[in-house]
Amino acid sequence: MLLHTLAATTDYLAQVGPNGVDAPPGAEKYQLLMNIGLWVATGVLALVGVFAGVKFAMGHADGTNTRGQQMGLAAVGIGAVFAGTATGLVNTLMT
Repeated sequence: MLLHTLAATTDYLAQVGPNGVDAPPGAEKYQLLMNIGLWVATGVLALVGVFAGVKFAMGHADGTNTRGQQMGLAAVGIGAVFAGTATGLVNTLMT
């Protein structure tokens, strides 16, 4: 009985959701804008990552490394994860 109820619930939930939804007008332009934004974010994160890495290495060599220099690299990594996740989420929602 329980397995039958779970199977019926699973079948019902599989049918819930948008069926045959069309993309809104101008979706191609929005998609192009999102792709350009992703490339810009990737470029900025790469430049900031190189800058933070060089600053961290210089501080490590001098022995004057601060917590801010250490967190700079972590911030770049977190920003990269957010940029990749946000773009993937928007692309999924657009289709």
